[in-house]
Formats: sequence, structure tokens, C-alpha cells
Amino acid sequence: MASLGLRRSCAAVGSLVLGLVAGCGRSDAPDDAQAPAPPVARVLSASQALAGAEIRKLDPATLVRAEIVAALGNRPLCIFRYTSSGKPVLAAGMGAGSGPEAGVVKLNGHLVPLQPDPDARAAGGGWALVADSVRIQVRRGNANAASLPPGGGGPVEADLVFQVGDVLTVGYAGYLECGRDAAAAPRGTGS
Repeated sequence: MASLGLRRSCAAVGSLVLGLVAGCGRSDAPDDAQAPAPPVARVLSASQALAGAEIRKLDPATLVRAEIVAALGNRPLCIFRYTSSGKPVLAAGMGAGSGPEAGVVKLNGHLVPLQPDPDARAAGGGWALVADSVRIQVRRGNANAASLPPGGGGPVEADLVFQVGDVLTVGYAGYLECGRDAAAAPRGTGS
């Protein structure tokens, strides 16, 4: 009887060890065959993207790298995030000047291309992008700071003001990062 109890104990320990060893090679990385990357959202005009949306509850959604590249190409960017390590919610393709040449935001599940608003220089050296009734303004978070970063360096505190006509105006504190590094491998943007 004692040997039967010892065998059961050894078998239980052996099963436990095998279970632990089997988990050693497990990876939590996504498997494209089982969990493919989400498709790139469709590009629509602002009015098409907002059709049927509940405007008062609308927020800019996070973008993945493939969406940014599809909309803006591979160029120097300024990217606005709600958190310093989060996915971007606004990407602006920067030109040789101090402001953006184009931008993209995801609204209601669709990519909306944005154009610079030449009449709107935000206080603190910021800039604005527009499309139909949508207007997005970005400015330095610290009112005493000189201006938004021209490129390079890490993220800086910034504010984003999102407007949809006269129906919605909401502001977000977050982080803006500009430069070639932002275009090459934005943090949290996936593939």
C-alpha cells in the first residue's frame, strides 16, 4: 500500500513538472494565422465618416502604423497620443516649414484625411488641421513653452482640441512627438 501511495505522489509530481515545462516555450505574441492584424480602416471624407455617428460621444480613435503609412506615406511625422506610451490618435505629415502638410485621424472607425488650416496658428506655436466640419488644433501643453517641437527628441506635453462644427468641442491633454523617428517606428502603433 505504501508503494501505491508513493507511485501516485510520483505520478502527480511528474504531471506537474510536465505541465510546467510545457508552458516554458509558450509565447504570448499574436499568431497571424489565428489572430490576424486588424485591416487598415477605409479612408473616407469627414462627412462620410461622421454619417450616423453619435457626435456628442465621438473621440479620435487610436491608429496603427499601417493606417498612418497608408494615409501619409513614410515621412517625418508629428504624432499625438493620449498617454506617453499609448497608440497615436492623430498623425500629421510634416513638411519643410513649421507646420503640417497633411494629417489623419480615425473617426467612427474610418480614416479621415486632414488638411492644414492656414488661417489658424494656435497660441504657443501650435497648428490646426481641418476636414469639412472637423477641426483639430494642437498646441504646447505648457503655456510658457516656446512652441511645438520641430522634430527629434522625446514626446512633449501638448493639448489637442477636437471640434465637430458647433456640436462638439472637447480638449485632451497628451503628448506630441515629432521627427523622423516618429515615422520610422511610432510606439504602440503595431504593424
